[in-house]
Amino acid sequence: MPDSPPQPPHDALTPVQRTMVEAARADLALSSVAPLSELDAGQLILLVECLGERLHTVLSVLDRVAEVEPDG
Repeated sequence: MPDSPPQPPHDALTPVQRTMVEAARADLALSSVAPLSELDAGQLILLVECLGERLHTVLSVLDRVAEVEPDG
C-alpha cells in the first residue's frame, strides 16, 4: 500500500514497543477522522494532550531502539 507508513523490521521492536507505536498510529488516525471544527475547546485540549503523550511514547521507543539516552 503506498499510503501505509514504513514498517521497521520486526526484530527492531519488542512486542510491547510495537503495540505502543500501533496505538499511537490508531490515535492519530482517529484524530484525522474527527471533524475538528465541531469539537469544543475542552475536547480539543484533550485531543492535543493525548497526541502529545503518544508522541512522547513513540519518541521514547525510538530512543530505546537507537540506544540513545533521552534528554532530560
